[in-house]
Order: sequence, then C-alpha cells, then structure tokens
Amino acid sequence: MIEAQMISALNQDIARLSASIRENEAKIKRLETVKASIETEQEEIIDNKKNIFQPEFSLNSWAGKHATEHSNVRDSLDTSNTNIANQQVEDRLDTIEEKITALRSENQSLMNSISSKRNAITQLKNK
Repeated sequence: MIEAQMISALNQDIARLSASIRENEAKIKRLETVKASIETEQEEIIDNKKNIFQPEFSLNSWAGKHATEHSNVRDSLDTSNTNIANQQVEDRLDTIEEKITALRSENQSLMNSISSKRNAITQLKNK
C-alpha cells in the first residue's frame, strides 16, 4: 500500500515536471519568434541606414548655416541608428538568447528529475 502511494506521488511529480517542461518549451518558442522578428527589424534598420543621407547635398545644391545644421542632424541620426542597430539590439538579442539557454538548461534538469522518478517507480514496482 505504501508503495502504491509512493508511486502515485512520483507520477504526480512527473506530471508536474512535464507540465513545467511544456511551459518552458512554449516560452522558448515565443522567445525564438521574437528573436527572429528583432533580427529582421535589425536588418531593416541597417539596410535603411543609407537613406539618412538621401538626398545628397553638395555645395551646389545646398550650402550655408542651415545646410551645416541639417548635415549635423544627419550625422547624429546616423550615430543613433548605428547605436540602435549594433549595440542596443545586440544587447536585447543576447538577453533573449541567455533566457532561451537558461530555459533549455532548466528543461534538461527537469528531464533528469523525471528520469530519476521513473527509475524509482520501476524499483518500487520490482519489490
């Protein structure tokens, strides 16, 4: 009778651990989707960077104080764009990848626990 209760408790633990694995897998899938979307957006930012300097200005087309101020604004936009595309987005992607890795590691640990509990059930049944 005690063995049956222990087996039941172990099966409940396995069900709980399996549910945690499924939740983590769903989180991983969502994170991977978000990561792919961010990577696509990052590519678009990089591809559109050239548009900051369009149309080109020359001394013949636009000169003077306002041209210099506008050129400074373009340079500032270029710097911000580079910072966003390279540093900020990469930091976010790294954070997402770290979370995915942590969830996969947690799932491996949960699977190991499930395996141990299944072995314990087998031993209890063989008594």
